[in-house]
Amino acid sequence: MKIINIFRTRIAVLATGFALLLLLYGGLPNSLQAEPDYARWGRIAVQETIKRYQANVLDYEHIGRTELSSDEAEEQFKLWIKQGTREFGLLVSVRFNPKTNEQLSIHFKELSS
Repeated sequence: MKIINIFRTRIAVLATGFALLLLLYGGLPNSLQAEPDYARWGRIAVQETIKRYQANVLDYEHIGRTELSSDEAEEQFKLWIKQGTREFGLLVSVRFNPKTNEQLSIHFKELSS
């Protein structure tokens, strides 16, 4: 009986430790968490910014989605980029068909500092 109680105590300690680790490290691993709807368009915004401006993206923020019609939506992102010694903000708008996920256009607007 003493061995069973020691075994139960060890299992309880291990379970508590595992639960604490999950809480400390944000729950489920990233590979098991759902990707947000805008993630695909955010990757495109970053890739196209790097290609167009030959710059490093320092920061990225999702502004939001606007449903323009049943066949057109727009995701907006604010990026902070560094081009040589120059750093500036950039508003990137990606328009797409939400039914087919086909990209329709991408627009860039430099933000004044």
